[in-house]
Amino acid sequence: MAVNPVTNKVYVANWTSNNVTVIDGATNVTTTVAAGMQPHAVAVNPVTNKVYIANNGSANVTVMTA
Repeated sequence: MAVNPVTNKVYVANWTSNNVTVIDGATNVTTTVAAGMQPHAVAVNPVTNKVYIANNGSANVTVMTA
């Protein structure tokens, strides 16, 4: 899980669903974004507004704009 303090969004890796849940901290509205296989860790760069998702099952990193 990672938080972007600038956008007030929380990113949660869903290991078995192969996606990431994005939670808007202001409204509690959730959206789901596809990731690689078995996303394991999430990191946010609030300066560039990028989210990095480490995918254990597909041995790669998904990069998304927050």
